[in-house]
Amino acid sequence: MLGPVFLLVALVLYVILVVVLKSGVLDSLIQGGRTWERGSTAARIRAFGFTIVAVLSIMGTALGVEAIVEAI
Repeated sequence: MLGPVFLLVALVLYVILVVVLKSGVLDSLIQGGRTWERGSTAARIRAFGFTIVAVLSIMGTALGVEAIVEAI
């Protein structure tokens, strides 16, 4: 558990997520149709929520791929 397959998949997904976010593809989703003041409480809560979702999705996918690879 948490072997090299997990680490490889997690790193690849992290890099993909960073590239997608930097390219501005998800800006409308992140903004939620509103313009947030930088540093406001609502913006911080939204950023924290997206961080939790991103970490859970990366870890879940990496664990799933590792389980599939180990089962084969």
